[in-house]
Amino acid sequence: MNIKKRALGIIVFLALCLSLGVTAFAAANISLDKAIYAPGEKVTVTTSGITQQMVDNDAFVAVYEAGAAHEEWGAYAYLDIGSNVLDLTAPDEEGAYEVRLYNKDNEYTDETFVMKVSFTVGNVTVNNPGKISLDKETHTAGTMITVRYSEVTQLMEDEGAFVAIYEKGAKHTEWGGYAYVKAGSGAVEVKAPNLNGDFEMRLYTQDHYYSAATFVMAVPFRLTGAKPIEGSSWAIEELEYAEALGLIPASIASADLSKPVTREEFCELAILLYIKSTGDNPDPVSPNPFKDTSNEQILKAYTLGITTGTSESTFDPVETITREQCATMLFRAIKAMDIPDIDYSIDGIPDFPDQKDISSYAVEATKFMSRLGIIKGDANGLFMPRAVLPAQEAVGYGTATREAAILMGVRTYVTLNP
Repeated sequence: MNIKKRALGIIVFLALCLSLGVTAFAAANISLDKAIYAPGEKVTVTTSGITQQMVDNDAFVAVYEAGAAHEEWGAYAYLDIGSNVLDLTAPDEEGAYEVRLYNKDNEYTDETFVMKVSFTVGNVTVNNPGKISLDKETHTAGTMITVRYSEVTQLMEDEGAFVAIYEKGAKHTEWGGYAYVKAGSGAVEVKAPNLNGDFEMRLYTQDHYYSAATFVMAVPFRLTGAKPIEGSSWAIEELEYAEALGLIPASIASADLSKPVTREEFCELAILLYIKSTGDNPDPVSPNPFKDTSNEQILKAYTLGITTGTSESTFDPVETITREQCATMLFRAIKAMDIPDIDYSIDGIPDFPDQKDISSYAVEATKFMSRLGIIKGDANGLFMPRAVLPAQEAVGYGTATREAAILMGVRTYVTLNP
């Protein structure tokens, strides 16, 4: 081959590479912290050589079954320019897997694939430090249980070590009430559910990663004396189901459920729904922007964009909340869950008879939640989103009750976790 032809061939090859993004991504690299993980364990992924073009294209790393098609991803994370150290979660099923790097989102092809690193999910034997104990074997449902702990390391505290109530034999991700522990020894209190039966108090070394690798030990106990949930006859079945799923915040578990729900209470419900659905327990916003609340659940919801303040420095936690505000906050919670392939379309969803009374900011949320069957109208189809007349405001028209709020929450959970 003569020099001219060879040079022309190189130019054509380089142009092709550029069109495919090869040269821009050739230096990108990924590695894992180890080769075998327990089911559900944290997988630490280190990346390097991430370019601005890759960031602009929403480059990502994702967990795949070994040999899976490009579009069959599992846990994933987007990348920043340069180097990244980020955490994914190992699948629950044992087997052969790989973490893959793609230089562009929404185009899962050989051309956007950069590289992969293989790993195994298997039976990993661990010997985590820490101990817990309970004062007695039987506790009254709905009461606070004192958990004594010892031998907790500073690393465990830094990584969010916690104790939590589980039904006997439940999966690592199916926790109920919980409390964080600190280095050394001490005691914390955890609210028992309003249920009878056999349960376990478990200790885990890390928050967010609920697996055999982070599990330390369990102490069995029984709950007795559960009280029937007191609510409207039409709501009892769903209220009992919400109780069983752990979706009723402790702040209203023993309250009069027929009374209006407050902004604070609904925030607690929405963040509990988020945590139960995703397994992610977000950090509260810091510093606290509000002068009238320090409730961590409100600050977590604020971090996720589920709620906002009533001003730059106030939240008004005891103010009641309207039905359209409930729908909007749950809609934001669903968006914060970042569920793959969820369809947010509201095309063709019919208006409520009182659609004109729905605030403009709440229209998309109410229609979407109506489409999913999470919010419903009354016998005449009216949604009653808020009070628009003084007479309506005087009688609390459009205000959501605690039991209605709980039902919205449990319907959302069931819809998203079939």
